[in-house]
Amino acid sequence: MAEDLVPVEIEGVLTPTPRELAGLLFFLESIQQ
Repeated sequence: MAEDLVPVEIEGVLTPTPRELAGLLFFLESIQQ
């Protein structure tokens, strides 16, 4: 099963991250504003 990876910046480093997890990370950041 090929994962759909997107680059997410974590502590200044672009890390390939599954799209679903990236979406969750962006959501969590958005609600912390």
